[in-house]
Amino acid sequence: MQPLIIKQRSAGLAAWLNCLAPGLGLYYLEQRVQARWLLFLVMLPWFLWLLLPSQRLLPMLVLVLLISMASLLAVMMLSWRRASAMGPQIQSQEQHWYGYGLFWLGFVFLCLLWLALLLVKLGIIPFQVSGGNMVSTINKHDWVLMEMRQQQPLSLDRGDVVVLTHPDTGQTVLQRIVGLSGERVTLQDSSLFINGRWQSEPYLNPMAKQKNIAFAEVDITVPSDKVFVMADNRDGSRDNADWSALPKQQIEGRVMYHLDPRQFSWQELLTVVTGHSLSQ
Repeated sequence: MQPLIIKQRSAGLAAWLNCLAPGLGLYYLEQRVQARWLLFLVMLPWFLWLLLPSQRLLPMLVLVLLISMASLLAVMMLSWRRASAMGPQIQSQEQHWYGYGLFWLGFVFLCLLWLALLLVKLGIIPFQVSGGNMVSTINKHDWVLMEMRQQQPLSLDRGDVVVLTHPDTGQTVLQRIVGLSGERVTLQDSSLFINGRWQSEPYLNPMAKQKNIAFAEVDITVPSDKVFVMADNRDGSRDNADWSALPKQQIEGRVMYHLDPRQFSWQELLTVVTGHSLSQ
């Protein structure tokens, strides 16, 4: 027979455990059912927020943050009071460290589920690059966040990196828009001209020779509802220098953010996703 363990629950610990996962303080007090309900209630406003129209998400974010902070403070105060009112207790055999870990993992799972639903609502999905069309800018096997084309057409501009289906191979590839509808695109001697003006193209690798472009001279006015795309790695890719202009309907998405761990920035990522600078 195992000896009984008598423990006095710490009110401070019961309160601060809720910062790791809302309701974890009540779990510490062995009030497991109430702990799970409180976790659900604290997370509920965030999931209800996702039901709002996309244009109202950002204005309502402040309200959801205030509700969450008030809920968390209420849970911390509740845990403090209940722990203070408790006397010494016999520790339950079910009260092991992995129980706390499972409760915390449940909270992490809900957070990841909410993030996945948010990205789906915004039409943003992660995409792994399978080819080398953009090597030196976006390398093979890198991950990017892609804004999918939904009912509304994508807002495209020169310099955007887009995802499309290769007209020859049927593979999904990345290309960069270098010419818009109505613009005259000229390729000559490895140089790009738009409406007769030379383009500096800082995204190209200055060490690459780009020698194949010299054999694919182009002079075309991009028709309406089409764009002219090219790869950054022009020696190792086929692009509009071979296809002529590309219909916008063939563009499946636009790259919003390159998930490069060497240059990762949470502030830049949130600015790209929300469309608002956090530093302003």
